[in-house]
Amino acid sequence: MPADDLIRNSANRFAEREQNLQDLRRLRRSLPGIDETKWQRAAELGFPGVLVPEAYGGLGLRFRDMADILEELGCALLADGLVAVGVLAARTLVHGHNEALKQRLLPPLCAGEARYALAWQERVADRDPARIETRCVERDGRQRLSGRKRFVAGSGGARGYLVTARTSDGVTIGYVQADAPGLTVRYEWRADGTPSGVLELDDVAIGPASIVASGAQGVAILERVLDEATVMAVAETLGVMNRAFDLTLDYLRTRVQFGRPLGSFQVLQHKMADLYIDRAVAGAVHAEAVAALDADCDATQRALIVSRAKSRCAEVGTRVTREGVQLHGAMGFTDECDIGLYFKRMVVLNAWLGTPEVHRRRFSSLRGGGLKQASAVQTPTAGQQEGLARMQALPVSARNWNALDDDTFAACAAHMFRTLLPAALRLMPRRPLWSEVKPWYEALSRAGWLAPAWPVAFGGMGLDQAKMLVYFEQMGRSGAPRHLEQGINYIGPLLIARGTEAQKAYYLPRILSGEHIWCQGYSEPGAGSDLASLSTRAVRDGEDFVINGRKIWTTMAHQATHMYALVRTGATEDRHGGISMLILDMASPGVTVRPIRNLKGHDEFCEVTLDDVRTPATNLVGDEHDGWRVSRTLLGFERNTTGSPRTCFAALDRLERVLRLPDLDPAPSVRERVDRAWMDVLDFASLYERFVQGVREGASPGPEANVLKTCATENLQRLTELTVEILGDAGAIEGAQSFDGVEMDVLMPFLDARSTTISAGSSQIQRNIIAKRVLKL
Repeated sequence: MPADDLIRNSANRFAEREQNLQDLRRLRRSLPGIDETKWQRAAELGFPGVLVPEAYGGLGLRFRDMADILEELGCALLADGLVAVGVLAARTLVHGHNEALKQRLLPPLCAGEARYALAWQERVADRDPARIETRCVERDGRQRLSGRKRFVAGSGGARGYLVTARTSDGVTIGYVQADAPGLTVRYEWRADGTPSGVLELDDVAIGPASIVASGAQGVAILERVLDEATVMAVAETLGVMNRAFDLTLDYLRTRVQFGRPLGSFQVLQHKMADLYIDRAVAGAVHAEAVAALDADCDATQRALIVSRAKSRCAEVGTRVTREGVQLHGAMGFTDECDIGLYFKRMVVLNAWLGTPEVHRRRFSSLRGGGLKQASAVQTPTAGQQEGLARMQALPVSARNWNALDDDTFAACAAHMFRTLLPAALRLMPRRPLWSEVKPWYEALSRAGWLAPAWPVAFGGMGLDQAKMLVYFEQMGRSGAPRHLEQGINYIGPLLIARGTEAQKAYYLPRILSGEHIWCQGYSEPGAGSDLASLSTRAVRDGEDFVINGRKIWTTMAHQATHMYALVRTGATEDRHGGISMLILDMASPGVTVRPIRNLKGHDEFCEVTLDDVRTPATNLVGDEHDGWRVSRTLLGFERNTTGSPRTCFAALDRLERVLRLPDLDPAPSVRERVDRAWMDVLDFASLYERFVQGVREGASPGPEANVLKTCATENLQRLTELTVEILGDAGAIEGAQSFDGVEMDVLMPFLDARSTTISAGSSQIQRNIIAKRVLKL
């Protein structure tokens, strides 16, 4: 078993063995506010010393390991004190320069024999460790501390305190024993009944041996320790929110109201689906923050991801627990209902170490100078260009793009798309006609870069799942238009997987050459996304099928030469088993195509009427009546092209250009909304990267596709809405406008974004799928 699993399993077993919520209720508003017996058992497993080097009695493990422990303990509400002692106090000592003090204080901390607390905070809703009024002056050869500290976590039963104070040359962190003369400790009670210390220091004397750090080093240590503790507290937040979510989900499945389980009401299903999506994003952002700590990235990059993680996860955790109380009804407002304990713990975690609002302000102050531009197009190095040239010189059947690492392949793909893409097609504000996009399509085909998912034996690139994600990401970043991709991305891979040898031999070369252009015949006037309700029928007549019915919202059907269509071939009572997939020639007698003008003023959608249209029985894809399962196979190919953050980053770039206009002076509230938009897109990008990493490691795409599609399209809509709103009257003008010498069409992306939450399964359908298939509601 991997070491990661061993550590998490150890924490999980401890949580299952030690959890007793009645004990937790009894401990409220009492000192030390922690079960000493359980703390000692946790210490026997090494939990307080996970992040302490072995030289001082700790385990010397990664932040990833501590995060796993805290998440498991958070589920059982057993994590209180571990971040305050095992991270805030322990890591302050570890980063300090007083070796003798480390040797004296850290071993008993790791052994569970002593606890210490960091006393750094003085102001309400303030995270800045440099804003200190507690003074440290030297007198009689000793440092004298005077001031007041508040919100001291882990203070109950603490043997001593690490106290921050202002000096003439910076900040001093000094160790003060709990019984030191001049120190008075009293307690306030947090929402969950745990103690929060208030320290009054009146000329408290400490010697040089008790100085942890001083000067400029003191502030740097505090910033680093607070970031580390924030990410670890977020791990506990994830555990609390996940358990609260599960408690609520179980309640909705079993609680009957009006003769039906609560979970059968769609409004509650969609609410839980939203929380599921929120949790997925929160978990991904936190994982990125943990990785940043383990990679020891620079201070600015660390601060950006830490503040994103705290803001996102605290907000989501608060929403999950609040909704948990609400959805439990009157029972949720009673103390005997466990959801209330999770709700109150989340109140504490939301406020501790900076509220979401505090961290959003911190992100805003840092992002201008420290944010890496995620939408930048990669440029290949000289070595990568040489490797690309060697690969391109080989016959298509001999190329092995999967042998390249992802970064090299991304740079090669970026170079190819920039080289082959005509300037007139870059960042088109609408979907192009076939006559416009044909040169681009043919150029990709000649270069062997048109069919990423096809095996090389059929003229494709043979990319694995991870490389395909890179391919589509780089294509999007190049500004390339969609090239009527139904043939390449959908029916082509489907025929390779489920088609006959004759179908492959006939259709695949013609798709590659551009001779055949395809459209998808799924939706119908009375069916929409409910494909099982389709009524278009196909009846076997000798060697043909005869088709009658209508298809609607058929994208670019007026440009297509062929359609792959779902039709009913069996009994209507058998909603899924009586469906087949057929290929038909759009030039066949009886096919009528009526373009439908959309909100953008373009004829992108079409209605297709099929009157006694004959298609050979050899055009049946898969088995007769098995079209539903065949269509599910095709959906797997669609996942490769949806859910990427690339369109959101393009919209952010457009928004930033608008904000830089010289005659525009946006209000502070607008800038706050833009900062929030950046955080939303970056957090979504973290989720996407987590999905990509899972694919690289061999995971099969599951509900992540539904989550990604929903996040991508709804973020895009919000960004385009904000851009139009900021520009006022100019946001309502059609066509390209000149903004400070830059030509930009603002209205078209806004209108185009309207369709993204509808096509390929609306956002409501995505939530239905999550609620029913994932959450089992």
